[in-house]
Amino acid sequence: MLSFDKTMMRDYVAGALVANAPMWLLNIILQYLKAELSFVYLGLILYFTAMAGSAVAGYLLERKRGLGYRKTGMTTGFTAYVLYSIYLTVVRVRGGVLEDFLPLMGFVIGGAIGARYREIQNRN
Repeated sequence: MLSFDKTMMRDYVAGALVANAPMWLLNIILQYLKAELSFVYLGLILYFTAMAGSAVAGYLLERKRGLGYRKTGMTTGFTAYVLYSIYLTVVRVRGGVLEDFLPLMGFVIGGAIGARYREIQNRN
């Protein structure tokens, strides 16, 4: 069984903050511009933004921790999604199932992609 110490938790929360920064900026920009996007376009924008932010966070955490891309990517993605859900609850902008599912998948897949990219770089 793996131990989960405070420094590791701090790293994952920091990674979640890095992964969420583009999402928070996107939400603020969309609210400021009062953009009227269709449901599909909004979902795709949220998905790819979550994936990009989480890929950066997964890459940075794998570079620091080196625990393997599966563990780092999945943990980073789920931690980022939890933080994102808390943010949406606080600002009272909860969406439907699709608006929650796509960012979740973006965070998890992006974290795994970023951590895997770092692992491939390490081998070469």
